[in-house]
Amino acid sequence: MGTPSVAIGLERRGQNARAGFIFFFLIASAVLAIHYPLWDLPYFWDELGQFVPAALDIHQDGRFVPQSTLPNIHPPGIPLWLAAVWTLFGYSVTATRLAMLLLASVGAFLAFLLALRLADGVRGLPGLYVLLLLLLNPLFYTQSMMAQLDMPAMVFTLLALWLFLEERLWLAILACTVLVWVKETGIVLPVVMGWLLLREGRRREALLFALPCVSLLPWLGVLWQATGSIFGNREFAEFNLSYPLHPPRLVLALLRRGFELFLNHGYFLGALPLAVLWRRLPLFQRREWTLIFWFSILHILAVTVTGGAVLERYLLPVLPLTLIAFVFSWSHLRPRWRNTLPLATAVLSASGFFLSSWFPQPHENDLSMVRLVRLFQLAAREAESAPASQRIATAWPLSDALRRREFGYVAAPRDVLALRDFSPQELARAGKQRPDVMIWFSRDSLGNSWLFDRFPTLARVREQIYGWQTEDDAIGVEQTTGLREAYRVRTGGESMAIFRRAR
Repeated sequence: MGTPSVAIGLERRGQNARAGFIFFFLIASAVLAIHYPLWDLPYFWDELGQFVPAALDIHQDGRFVPQSTLPNIHPPGIPLWLAAVWTLFGYSVTATRLAMLLLASVGAFLAFLLALRLADGVRGLPGLYVLLLLLLNPLFYTQSMMAQLDMPAMVFTLLALWLFLEERLWLAILACTVLVWVKETGIVLPVVMGWLLLREGRRREALLFALPCVSLLPWLGVLWQATGSIFGNREFAEFNLSYPLHPPRLVLALLRRGFELFLNHGYFLGALPLAVLWRRLPLFQRREWTLIFWFSILHILAVTVTGGAVLERYLLPVLPLTLIAFVFSWSHLRPRWRNTLPLATAVLSASGFFLSSWFPQPHENDLSMVRLVRLFQLAAREAESAPASQRIATAWPLSDALRRREFGYVAAPRDVLALRDFSPQELARAGKQRPDVMIWFSRDSLGNSWLFDRFPTLARVREQIYGWQTEDDAIGVEQTTGLREAYRVRTGGESMAIFRRAR
């Protein structure tokens, strides 16, 4: 009697596996297709400042503690992944982009699976709506291809959650271990899982979820031995531990978190129903939503009090969970709103690819990153056309982009005078060094916002709270350095200017 039922069960598993593979193939094809024009896009910002150099140190020299960039507490999970891909397929920017897009495809597929796993009694097409909203999120779009930590952290967060809810605890522990080796703030998830099991009286299983946290100790030991600090360098520790705790900065950081998750991209259309229905629907009182709620809250707090930069990408591990909650809330509304609201949200989210955000955003949050990289490529061609003996002054990250050919901008390194920014103090330093060329660009997307132009008081508040300094444009550069503007290029709100020494 048992043999037919076992055979039927195996057949169903095989069918589910085939269906899952086909659906993953379709998702991966979509993710790769919508990023196709950017497969060879050179690296940008923290990619070329931190994560790609760290991966190159592993790939070229076998050094797990970075030497070509400042080491910090971030574990080497993603640098190891990239080094492995480059070893198998050769080093190229395209190989890097495809390696990250593969992980993003897995993440989108897991968001779909998790929505189905949680959707007991939910009407409509929850999995497809979650997938649509995730793929149309500009932040997810840009981070999907970038060699950074937060999109992969999202992937292993979703995998660990799905495995945990399926009661595959050892595999969930393994996924959590990979998660914390991708990004150290991932320890929040195994801690919450252990707390939930402990609350249910499953003490032995709960203690096992300490293993992912303990697994980081060897990395911290290696950092300590190599740098004398478990944080890798003092500046990183100060900026990410003490700087965010300043009360006004902390409040504004939390407001930015709320804006990104519940207002931006049309998400207010999901946040309002969710706020009304969160306590009313039995669905959200279940065990799995207790886990998701406390993980989301603690993750947001963790990346806020330990993240001086307040980057929106830190929220990626909780973004799909928020979208799932929106979709489930919509499913309990009247039929005409059940489909209208998610589609309206999708349209508003997609508009972020074409319209500037009404609130200042970092370049990497949307396609302004691509526009600035294109300007960097123009600057690189200008640098390569100049005699090799000429010294070029510019600010980070373009200064790093011109120093290494691996970053995709130049065929050979250039002599660069690196500036921290274009503040009057840095321009004065450049003037004393007498470079032959200066490349100025709109470096600060938050400062160069219509919001600060229209409300100058906000710029002064920003200066007092964050110590932000206004960066000089053409007149300041010419007066301070003695260089003269040769030409300027503007595109989509971004601009770049080339200054040369008069002959």
